[in-house]
Amino acid sequence: MKSYLAIEKLVWSKIETTGDVPKTVGYHSASSFNETLVIFGGSDTKSCFSDITALDTTTNIWVKKKVPSVKCRFGHTAIAVGSWLFVFGGNDGNEFISDLEFLNMGLYFN
Repeated sequence: MKSYLAIEKLVWSKIETTGDVPKTVGYHSASSFNETLVIFGGSDTKSCFSDITALDTTTNIWVKKKVPSVKCRFGHTAIAVGSWLFVFGGNDGNEFISDLEFLNMGLYFN
């Protein structure tokens, strides 16, 4: 069960979600794209990830998308601008990364 904060009232509420609920990871990024919370990358201390897990906040359904040709990374920064998710820096478990990748979110989510 997940929670959300109603900003107007400053009250936390639990919400029921379904779908491909993400496993616990750290050092990921979370961005907002339209009505979708987008989680990219991260690490579980054993593996580095390059996938996107997203929560449609209108239906409370999680979906997981594989992103071809994107480096796995954790400890990075990401921001959604328009239909693009810009991902900068981080670490792949072997070295620090200083590149910028950008993903067209319209290809993955409507």
